[in-house]
Amino acid sequence: METFKTKNGKEIQIPTTGDDWELYTSEPGHGKAARALTSALKSAFKRIEKAVFDGKTVPEAVMEASTALSKVQSTYSENGAADSEPNGAKAEAFSLFCEARYGSDKRDNEIWDAGRYS
Repeated sequence: METFKTKNGKEIQIPTTGDDWELYTSEPGHGKAARALTSALKSAFKRIEKAVFDGKTVPEAVMEASTALSKVQSTYSENGAADSEPNGAKAEAFSLFCEARYGSDKRDNEIWDAGRYS
């Protein structure tokens, strides 16, 4: 896990390794997949901020960002990146980010679902 600082100075823990993302760590390429997912997650956080600034609701912004991250997950599906466990890690990271950045309740089902199922 890595500490990620939001623009308002709050810190959250985000997944960075194959174990954090719950990838198939016995398969070659899981490290590259984990790095790509973490990079895409950080880009997704920026995408959420821009979408909210542009007037979208937080769940709408998460849905948009999650869809973009899902493309990276598909690229690394042979490493398990498109499985339910990485989707759960992604949804948890989005929930923690939105709670830290916008004060959203991390148990907000609308944010969780937007992060997990897009």
